[in-house]
Amino acid sequence: MSNTQYFDAKIANKHYTIKGNKSPDHMSAVVDLVNQQLDQLSQIDPTLSIMDQSLLMAVNAVSDQLTQEAKIIELEQEIKRLKEQPKVPYERKIPDPIDEEYDIPFIKQQQPKE
Repeated sequence: MSNTQYFDAKIANKHYTIKGNKSPDHMSAVVDLVNQQLDQLSQIDPTLSIMDQSLLMAVNAVSDQLTQEAKIIELEQEIKRLKEQPKVPYERKIPDPIDEEYDIPFIKQQQPKE
């Protein structure tokens, strides 16, 4: 069973229909981000064509993807390393009320007034 959806988008003042399996909220966030980045590139260099802006965005997206993939690999290796460590039992230290190291307030019960 396919979860294919069609999403109408306006990117750089041009209308597109995008086919995919992501939610409308996800696609809306993607389109908003694409339009923001195109606006930023246009402000940085107004002489860039939409093709040049798109190419620069694609390069940035691939660069970000590679960075995120490297972080994922690093975190997976850290998880594997932590799982392979010998398990040390956790000892919970319960404070001794007589021990001076702990400041434990004592509650005095008030005597009823006569």
